[in-house]
Amino acid sequence: MGTTEEVALVIQGGGTRAAYAAGALDVLMKEGISFPLVVGTSAGALLGVNYISGDRGRSAALLTYGMDDRKLLSPLNLLRKGSIYDFHYLFYVLPDRGLPFNYSRFRKNEAEFYAVSTSLLSGKAHLVEKGDKDFWPGLAASCSLPFLSRPVSVGEDVCLDGGIVASVPFREAVSLGSRRVVCILTREKGYRKPPTGKRKRILASRLYAEYPLAEPLLMNSSKAYNDSMEELDRLEQEGKAFLLYPSKPPRVSVAERDGRKLLPLVELGSSDMSSRMEALRAFLAS
Repeated sequence: MGTTEEVALVIQGGGTRAAYAAGALDVLMKEGISFPLVVGTSAGALLGVNYISGDRGRSAALLTYGMDDRKLLSPLNLLRKGSIYDFHYLFYVLPDRGLPFNYSRFRKNEAEFYAVSTSLLSGKAHLVEKGDKDFWPGLAASCSLPFLSRPVSVGEDVCLDGGIVASVPFREAVSLGSRRVVCILTREKGYRKPPTGKRKRILASRLYAEYPLAEPLLMNSSKAYNDSMEELDRLEQEGKAFLLYPSKPPRVSVAERDGRKLLPLVELGSSDMSSRMEALRAFLAS
């Protein structure tokens, strides 16, 4: 099956829990299923890059082996680089050191691909498209986890993790012209986030004191997530959304450093997508 003209692919973030999406995306590539529009948040955007470039297996390798690379993921990076992840190393060094990336195929792919971050100046989602000059800073911002990263300058904006306002960026896909969405989710069906605790409120007020919107955005992120999931459930019932959830609750942290613990999640994503392929094809053909 080739490109589906009116359906967008939406990829949820979730840090290293996105290993689930890595397995699911590899199955889409294996089956030759593409979309004219792909929108990802945080780790979902990071893995979406490999889907657009057609680098099957790269996302899984990045998560299952890359997380053991102390140059890529380390608490010391927060002091030296402004994030626990070294994005310069991730984007520009790793592709030449054992994790090849097809930049040419990424650029030439006719699909639109957007990475979503959160603007600390406007309080809204900030989107960068793969052809934009600020795409790579925008991707870094999208992946910059709250409390584990400093804000990232993206053009004239200042941004942080897209999951704050758009953990599952289906609304952004609709605003870009999509009529229906296929969403790869990284939490089990029915999961809802608990309210953000008082300690994080205090930490947010200290870490991001320069940005008055940061604290209320972070405090409202759980409600924003839960509201979006309720809306997605409605869209699924209306036949406007195809939702792929982990069939088993992910048991890894948002920043798991042991890549071996992520391999079963990659395999679960692959298995779940494969088992629902017939239903997905029916959705795309309807």
